[in-house]
Parts: sequence; structure tokens; C-alpha cells
Amino acid sequence: MKKRVILIITFLFILTTSILIITMSLKRNTHIVVAGSFEGIFIVDVKDPLNPRQVGHLDTYNAYDVQVSGKYAYIADSNNGLVIVDVSDPTNPRQVGHLDTYNAYDVQVSGKYAYIADSNNGLVIVDVSDPTNPRQVGYLNTYNAYDVQVSGKYACIADSNNGLVIVDVKDPLNPRQVGHLDTYNAYDVQVSGKYAYIADSNNGLVIVEVSEPANPRQVGYLDTGGGANGVQVSGKYAYVADSNNGLVIVDVSDPANPKQVGYLDTDGGAIGVHVLNNYAYIADDNNVLVIVDVSDPTNPFLVKDISWLTLYGLSGM
Repeated sequence: MKKRVILIITFLFILTTSILIITMSLKRNTHIVVAGSFEGIFIVDVKDPLNPRQVGHLDTYNAYDVQVSGKYAYIADSNNGLVIVDVSDPTNPRQVGHLDTYNAYDVQVSGKYAYIADSNNGLVIVDVSDPTNPRQVGYLNTYNAYDVQVSGKYACIADSNNGLVIVDVKDPLNPRQVGHLDTYNAYDVQVSGKYAYIADSNNGLVIVEVSEPANPRQVGYLDTGGGANGVQVSGKYAYVADSNNGLVIVDVSDPANPKQVGYLDTDGGAIGVHVLNNYAYIADDNNVLVIVDVSDPTNPFLVKDISWLTLYGLSGM
């Protein structure tokens, strides 16, 4: 049996008063899983990106974020907590597990644990080794956890106005804060190597050395010109979803001296970004999904914008 390789793309859309998130799971048959706020999740076949079609749907309470791991989708479902869905058959997604949390904003799965950025409730750690019976095993209060990324035995949390919080999760039953760095308003964080890259709202891109988790140090900064909502690092470049400023591409080969090298106006407010191969997939609150060729980071150009996804689900099927 061939192993399936799954790559995850997560986008956060803030449309009017609702939230949409797109998670793209690329496997042998290419699908997008859309977490559509109060509309639940949608699964869309994008094998032919010019002719996407909805193949599956499941109601949830208020889906904020999704991560796919193996045959399961893990949904940060706002006040409904964590919802686990079997997506092995994209045409028939089935909820198999659920756990109440305070207000799940973001989720990352690593090994047999799901790490939830649970808003004012901080970090919640859940044993998902049995997806039908998720169990909370750990908890740490932080200020306002927006986003979480786990790297090795540490979880880095984008903690809103509290900046970056670093948590030792080697023992998931006893997570301990070991480091902290004030930033302006941390929305998103990605760890690459010994650096954490923070989308810091109106403060732009902040680069922090985290090789000593107990002593994180800001080493680089770039005013991106808009409001940095999301960041993805690929190779020597950081791709920033910069609100009304669109996509900003930054050379971070020297983290102490980041330089903007490319830019594209997405014609709306860029909320999230993920880079795969030579393309950047951008969540935009006007065009919804914008696909950009970034094979030359100094000259990004629009390939496709997809606005068929509406506030209340999917249209144009």
C-alpha cells in the first residue's frame, strides 16, 4: 500500500462578522477542506483548480481552524472546542470525536496530541491517540492564545498583546512556560530552524531567536506597511499576508536584516498565506482565495483568484 503524503495549508478569512478558514490537504486526490464558521466544514475537489467542486460537507458549531493529520481533520470549533472528523472518504465526512474547550482558535497536531490555542483559556493539550475519545491531559493559562506551533519539545504561542510565549511540552501533562517576549500584537507564528517568525499586526514582521527558549531575543524586524496577519517561511523567504497591503515577500537569509524583495496587491485584505512549490495561496477578504506565482520572489504575479466561495458555503457548483 502506498503511503499518502499530506501537506496542510490553513487560511483565516475574516468576512464581515464571520470567519472562514481554508485548509488545503494535498494528496493523491487533491482536496480543500474549508472551515466555514457557522456553516461547518466543506470538502472541495480541486484536482482541476479551474473547476473546483464541493464533494462533502459536515455541520459544526463555528469552525475557526482545521488541521488534517492522517485520515482525520481536527477542527478548532470556537466555543464548541475540538471536533475530530474522519475524512478518509471526502464525500462522507463523519464526526467521530469531540471535546469541550473554552474557545478554540487554532489547533496543531503533533504525535498523539492536539495542541489548542484556546483564546483567553491559553494552551490546552489533548490526547487524540483514540480519536473517538479525546482527553484533555494538559493546560497552561496564557493571556489570549491566537495561534500555536509545536517544534520539538516546545510550543510557541502567538499570544495577542502578550507577544510570544514559549512552553515546554515535553511532559504534556505538565506544560511549563519557559520563555516570553513582548511584541505589539502577535497574530501568527511559524518556527523555522532556530527562529520564530511572528506576524505582529501593525508592527509588521518580527524575527525572534528561540535557540534558548528561556531567553528569546528579537533579532530582526521589518515594517511591512500594512497589518501582518499571517506568515509562512519557505527557504530563505518569509511570505507575509499583510492585510490591505496584500502579499509581502521578505528575504530572511540574514534574519538580523530582513529585506522586502517582492509585493503583490491582492485587491482586498490578505489574512493568511501558505507557500507550496512555486505558488503562494493567499486568503483575501475580498477575492477569498488568491493564487500567486512566486517562482521569482522579486516578481510575484497573479495566477488565479477564486471568489466562488461565499459567506454561507460554496457557490457555482
